[in-house]
Amino acid sequence: VTTEEQAIENAVKVASPAVVQINITSVSQNPFGFSSGQQEGLGSGFIITSDGYVLTNNHVVENATKITVVLKDGREFRGQVVGTDATSDVAVVKINGTDLPTVQLGDSSTLTVGQRVIAIGNPYGLSQTVTTGVISALHRVVKTPQRIYEDFIQTDAAINPGNSGGPLLNLNGELIGGRVYGYSNFTVDLSGKLRIGQDNEIKVFVHNSQVPNARWYSGSGIYRPVNLIVANREHIDLDGVKIITKSYDPAVLEVTVKATTASAAEIRTEISYEGKAVATCAGEKCEVTILDARLWDEHHPNLYKAKVSLVRGKEVLDVVEERFGIRKIEWNAAQGLLINGKGVKLLGGCVHHDNGILGACAFEAAETRKARILKEAGFNAIRSAHNPISKAMLNACDELGMYIMDEAFDNWMKNPGTYGHVMYFAEEWEKDVRDMVLKDLNHPSVVMYSTGNEITDTAFPDGIELAEKMTKLCHDLDSSRPVTCCINLFLNTLAQKGGEPKIAANKKSKDDIVDPLAEDKDSKMGGSMFINLLVATGPFLMKVLMTPKASDKATRGAYSKQDIAGYNYGYRLYQKHHELYPDRVMVGSETHTGDMAKNWEQVKNNPHVIGDFIWTAWEYLGECGAGVIDY
Repeated sequence: VTTEEQAIENAVKVASPAVVQINITSVSQNPFGFSSGQQEGLGSGFIITSDGYVLTNNHVVENATKITVVLKDGREFRGQVVGTDATSDVAVVKINGTDLPTVQLGDSSTLTVGQRVIAIGNPYGLSQTVTTGVISALHRVVKTPQRIYEDFIQTDAAINPGNSGGPLLNLNGELIGGRVYGYSNFTVDLSGKLRIGQDNEIKVFVHNSQVPNARWYSGSGIYRPVNLIVANREHIDLDGVKIITKSYDPAVLEVTVKATTASAAEIRTEISYEGKAVATCAGEKCEVTILDARLWDEHHPNLYKAKVSLVRGKEVLDVVEERFGIRKIEWNAAQGLLINGKGVKLLGGCVHHDNGILGACAFEAAETRKARILKEAGFNAIRSAHNPISKAMLNACDELGMYIMDEAFDNWMKNPGTYGHVMYFAEEWEKDVRDMVLKDLNHPSVVMYSTGNEITDTAFPDGIELAEKMTKLCHDLDSSRPVTCCINLFLNTLAQKGGEPKIAANKKSKDDIVDPLAEDKDSKMGGSMFINLLVATGPFLMKVLMTPKASDKATRGAYSKQDIAGYNYGYRLYQKHHELYPDRVMVGSETHTGDMAKNWEQVKNNPHVIGDFIWTAWEYLGECGAGVIDY
């Protein structure tokens, strides 16, 4: 920083800065990435002192001839750049004014996801960061001690539903990792990259300018936790403890542990219930019997704890604790779905990830409230429509006794006219499925994996082959749970006839530069309006056009690759298809609320139909049938 060095030093300590908007004219490059001919730009920042110093990004204000700073109360001030640092992309703007907001200084590590600030080091300065009022980039200065430790960054996950740029992780100015699919939890290993004994700057950020990239409100920014994990070089691996219920009478558990060690070390496992040790075992893979076990199900959500220690001699190298439930899943067409040997019917609801007026942040209290209200209303199951569910919701359902169908994707290879993950699916899907399964392993609430929603790829040979690969990957990682794919039989039938709907008609490219605030010229009929019309007319069209023969032709290949066949809006076909495939287990993976009574009669009277998930059990933002919302 060439001037105002003290202001910058204070800036990295800001805990609750005042958000401002910065209007720029005559810039050669602005935060939206427009060409050099663009004459206006919009950035964001925050006031760092009551004297009128504003911290923003250098690339936002560089080459600006006029800068206007707008406070949250609407007051406008002229500003001028008084300090820059291109390396860290920081700039200080000085404004003149009176009665400016005062700022409480504090430790920057107190910044939390969902706090109403703009974080230090926001690399884009997009206007959404002002309007959403949540952190879109996390910045942390880490003092690394002189000791041999492994550091990891783990996210669960930074939302941007599959954009080309994020979430991304930057260490000391270098991009070192990230993930295209914003719903995936992932880990970046910092080993060998940290400056030992020095300050290390970590930035986690999301680029979400390429829109549309979803059929509903996805949010923008980081909306699930980001953690810095420190461990010994010899440690139990992240997601390295797997606990499977082999039997429930007697209760026998299989505990598998993966660890990173330089030489031989002992692994010890202690099982406890409500703080009291009930069993122990040792080794990388061991079986342990729990006497008088308290089983987990929707009526009795009993939770145990496994304490796994990595030991060499008298030295404890690492300790990991995992919470789990003793619960075994079985399924077949004759008996349906069995939890610990007892038949269960899934009274389910499709639930999107946002929390209404709170936005997309997965606040623990909000997720727990949602699960509790659903259970009190009579539901016993949730389908995570249509992305991997948050860890906060997993924990809530473990504790409350709610079953979960955790879903991976809303699109595979066939692009409905959006940006995002669909453009990168071929090279990314395996990582995303793997991380979803590893996230869910020890959560008893998860009783089924779904590899996708209304995936019309499954009507064609390439999609059927891909469905088989996904099911196999889930089985390789976790053979204790069934796998489904929630297929819309009507859309698959249309796809085979060349009649697939599109979100937008214009072709998308990974390299497109998009103004995220501009309206897509095709968006009304290709986006929300089309969805609303489809919702309004869909039930009638499906009943008329979705014949048993045509729907079977469009789905039988994909259904043969699943443990359980997911029927979206296909309750009229349960009996006809059962006659064709008597060993097929079915679930009403998505159904109209108006057909609920008819659907449930079918579920109750047919063991091969294990449940029904209404669309939707909880209203969500965007794509709702009550009105047209273009976003």
